[in-house]
Amino acid sequence: MVDVIHSMLVRSCGKIASLSENSQCLCSTGWSRISSALSSVLAIAAFLEAWGDSFFQSAFYRSAGASRVLSLFCGVFVLALYGSTVNLPRWDFGKLLGVYVVLFFLAAQLLAKLRFGQSPTTPIYVGGSLILLGGCVVAFWKA
Repeated sequence: MVDVIHSMLVRSCGKIASLSENSQCLCSTGWSRISSALSSVLAIAAFLEAWGDSFFQSAFYRSAGASRVLSLFCGVFVLALYGSTVNLPRWDFGKLLGVYVVLFFLAAQLLAKLRFGQSPTTPIYVGGSLILLGGCVVAFWKA
């Protein structure tokens, strides 16, 4: 199963690498030039990272016994998929970091609500606004 997922990631990341090498950088062109494949991979990676982290949260604080072990194994597996997803494409990840951090924040908030019933508080809304603003600075600032 892992080999099948890995080969699918390698094929799709090869396509993404050619897209990112042949297109202009997100930092200099803004949101309109980012390919849908590239933004999809970033969104999937952000979701996988937040989801993997949520398994560890469940294992450490919300389960015991076999459920704890299963949560830890699921966390390891999902974070390995995240690592493969984010590192297989040959892209300048630093240039896309602002977009990724925003997507990770959104995925983490979604999972906090769905898995743990935690609604955002005022500080999370304010901090999230700053994260969004920072992502825009990284994405759009022409140095």
